[in-house]
Amino acid sequence: MIRLYYLTHSLAQAKRVTDDMHAEGISNWHVHIICKDQNSLTHHHLNEANLLEERDIIHSGEQGALIGGTSGLLVSTVAGTLELLPFTFALPQVALLTIFCSLFGAWSGGLAGMAKQNYRLTPFKQPLDQGGCLIMVDLHPFQVHKIKQHVFRHYPDLLLAGSSSSITNPFSNRVPLHPA
Repeated sequence: MIRLYYLTHSLAQAKRVTDDMHAEGISNWHVHIICKDQNSLTHHHLNEANLLEERDIIHSGEQGALIGGTSGLLVSTVAGTLELLPFTFALPQVALLTIFCSLFGAWSGGLAGMAKQNYRLTPFKQPLDQGGCLIMVDLHPFQVHKIKQHVFRHYPDLLLAGSSSSITNPFSNRVPLHPA
């Protein structure tokens, strides 16, 4: 899926845009809004972004799994090759230690990600801190052109801040936004 990022300065405009997207067939599950005043989102019956979209849990968890799995594989291979332990490391033990370290890395990375804002939201930090609203819309590729045209036609002052894939990249620390 492709995620479009729209910036608006008013919650009322975010409500109108969201209602129009629903009228165009975009379900509520695919439209998420982030703004400084979370209570207003509830008051306006807008779909606020969930914890996984606001925090860096998935991204940091994937990084932790990669680091943990690599470390487990390296440690078990070196320990088995150099015979540092009184028992031998065969393939099942190497695989088990690698899986365990990978899971531990994912868990600890996810916990660390709870304390950080999602890496995808970094480019929008300043407008959000100034009271703006970010509308994130997840679309199938065949829907993108239609929605872009609809929003441009009906809301010419609404800023399409960019687009990206909705898939998390554990090797990136910033989201590559493609211009509109």
